[in-house]
Amino acid sequence: MTTILDVLSLEIKKREKELVEFLGSGAIKEYAEYREICGVIRGLRTADSYLTDLVRKQERYEDE
Repeated sequence: MTTILDVLSLEIKKREKELVEFLGSGAIKEYAEYREICGVIRGLRTADSYLTDLVRKQERYEDE
């Protein structure tokens, strides 16, 4: 069963992939833009980590 947390995690990973591909394209002109995108990627990875932990806790709770 797909939950809202699964959908949110997929969207986060999709956006992260887009940003990583943008970084790799060489389209960034300024260091400030590079730092901003790296910060967004870091934030997305943190958010996805929180979601993963939440899903694990939910699964453990449901198993009890």
